[in-house]
Amino acid sequence: MLLRFLTVATLIIFLFSSCNDDNTDQYEGVWEGAFNGDKEGTWKIGIEDEGAARGVMRPSGEDRGFSINGKVNEDGELTMSANVLGRDILYEAFLTETTLEGNWSAQDDAFEGDWSGTKNEREERFPYGLILYP
Repeated sequence: MLLRFLTVATLIIFLFSSCNDDNTDQYEGVWEGAFNGDKEGTWKIGIEDEGAARGVMRPSGEDRGFSINGKVNEDGELTMSANVLGRDILYEAFLTETTLEGNWSAQDDAFEGDWSGTKNEREERFPYGLILYP
């Protein structure tokens, strides 16, 4: 009887602990907006399954952009990073179901600013053919 109870209790604990996946479905899709500060321009990111995020930042006056990668959690906290010409840049933001607002800064604090945008309800998939810096 004790063995049966322990087996059932272990099974219940296992089932509940395996149901702790992040629920980031409400953030999935294409997002776009602008960044301002020491540098400015536009950005576009795609958020996919399990909160994976990747996209492009395009500085004003530039023909090409640079890639940005990161992840959003179930609370809407987005952290992304990029390496541009050897300089690491960190992008942090908070998402609601339709808006994004946050800050960005270079690792050496040489550049900083804010970024904001909205979810693009017309696009479901990110256009991965955008031109990036090599």
